[in-house]
Amino acid sequence: MEQRLHDNVLSDCFLVSLGDGLVNFPEGEDAGILTIAVLHARTNNHIDVRLSEIEQYIANCNLDQRYDLPAPNSVDVIVADKAAHERLFPRWTAAADKNDPNVNYIHKWWKAGGYKHD
Repeated sequence: MEQRLHDNVLSDCFLVSLGDGLVNFPEGEDAGILTIAVLHARTNNHIDVRLSEIEQYIANCNLDQRYDLPAPNSVDVIVADKAAHERLFPRWTAAADKNDPNVNYIHKWWKAGGYKHD
């Protein structure tokens, strides 16, 4: 009974399900070990691998060696995550506004609703 309850925990979902509904997988420097493991599992029909088993799955499939992945390092993960966030969501600048086609639309919407944004 306890194992059955554990199977329903969202954090221990099947690895392949992490890609369900995803139109574009991360690419380039945004494609880390999780992306590689999910794509590998989906490509090879490894539908029974759970997220909690990812480290063993990576080792069993030699994904770390095949893709020349660095050993896990929590500091590197945090730095990489911050860099990806900055790349995907750059801080606001006037130059960023000029390159964003939605900015004028958003500002007009704010003004019509009486909103202000600094």
